[in-house]
Amino acid sequence: MQESIMAEVNEFIDLMAATKGEPVTNVKDPLGVAVVNSLWFMATGTRHQQNDPELVGLAKKVHSYAPIPIFLKFKETALNVFLNS
Repeated sequence: MQESIMAEVNEFIDLMAATKGEPVTNVKDPLGVAVVNSLWFMATGTRHQQNDPELVGLAKKVHSYAPIPIFLKFKETALNVFLNS
């Protein structure tokens, strides 16, 4: 289980690092995809690429039912500190 979570974390970090110092305007969607993908792997034993349309659609549905407001506070503080360190 730890390996699957770390795979999501690493892919998320790569996605954020690809902004090359530009401000990140959307953390909620890729982080939601990573969380759903981790849960999906635990339930089914299969993992999808984070840009898989089916996975992205599922993550959007999950977020529409259970929005997490902390993403709004997180996106410009902790992530910018992380990317600039």
